[in-house]
Amino acid sequence: MPATLHAVIFTGGVLRDSPAVQSAIAASGLIVAADGGADAAVRFGHSPHVVVGDLDSISPAVHKQLVAEKCEFVTSPAQKDETDTELAVAYALTRHAGDITILGGIEGDRIDHILANIFHVSSLPVPTRFINGHTTAWAVTGPAAVPVHGAPGDVLSLLPLTPEITGVTLTGLQYPLHAATMAMTSARGISNVLTAPEATVTFARGRLLLVHIDKAGL
Repeated sequence: MPATLHAVIFTGGVLRDSPAVQSAIAASGLIVAADGGADAAVRFGHSPHVVVGDLDSISPAVHKQLVAEKCEFVTSPAQKDETDTELAVAYALTRHAGDITILGGIEGDRIDHILANIFHVSSLPVPTRFINGHTTAWAVTGPAAVPVHGAPGDVLSLLPLTPEITGVTLTGLQYPLHAATMAMTSARGISNVLTAPEATVTFARGRLLLVHIDKAGL
């Protein structure tokens, strides 16, 4: 059986370096840039296999470099229904990516883009995560039992993406829960703390966003 294709998508905006970012890039079999994400890819020393989007934010110098390197460009109209990140994810899925890492996409001034990115990836058919610096975020749909690997002192926040998350049980965390219900309108799941190298998040129903912040980034 062939290995799962791991696609990495560079988005525009600020991308902070970290061991998690470097590990994701090293494990990638496909590098996709969402428009200006091509600049980030080149800055990190990698030429993307393909650049997707309306090309309104890629720098002229990087565009010229990638054209010379015969990088593939999949262009779209400036007036479109999808964001460049959505188009990049869709492209990765057409290449049969089995899991996707989006580098960036969860920080910056455009909260509308951040929320659109989170809601979009929360229902994708393959495991998808965001990494920026020491922060990793991913969505899980219940029923699920999710191990979270890290170190004591790391922060783990749980954000409901549906009105309720039921049957929430947390172990290996400073503030444990047992068969609890979390509401989308409550901040109850913010800023829990790992007390062991592995925590476990178990829940019965709903869709949950997990945000893990390495203590080195605090």
